[in-house]
Parts: sequence; C-alpha cells; structure tokens
Amino acid sequence: MNPVDQLPPADAGVDLRELLRADLVVAMNARHSETVALLRTVIAAIDNAQSVVTTTTPTVPTGAHIA
Repeated sequence: MNPVDQLPPADAGVDLRELLRADLVVAMNARHSETVALLRTVIAAIDNAQSVVTTTTPTVPTGAHIA
C-alpha cells in the first residue's frame, strides 16, 4: 500500500508537523539515517518559516539623508 493512501484527509485538522514528528520517531527507531535527516530538515524549515515576523507596510526612510 502506498504511504500517501494512509494519510488523513486534508480537512481532518491534523497538524503537518505532528505527522512529520511521528514519522521522525518511526524513522529514528528504524535507524533510517537519511530519512531522519530529511524529516529534521523539513521540520526545521517549517519552524523557521513560522517564526518570521512580517509587517504589512514596508519601511520607507523619511529622513533628509537618503543614499
């Protein structure tokens, strides 16, 4: 069976990070080092993307000394 077929429906309210962390535990227990590295990278990228503070308006210099 294809692992994608085992995923819950997109509207099930399941957090992607929770699924990835569960897969990470399985990969660690199975000693699949490449899969562990991949999952850690993906989880870190998601965490980093969520930690970025965004502003709705760009910062525009208003002083007389504009280079």
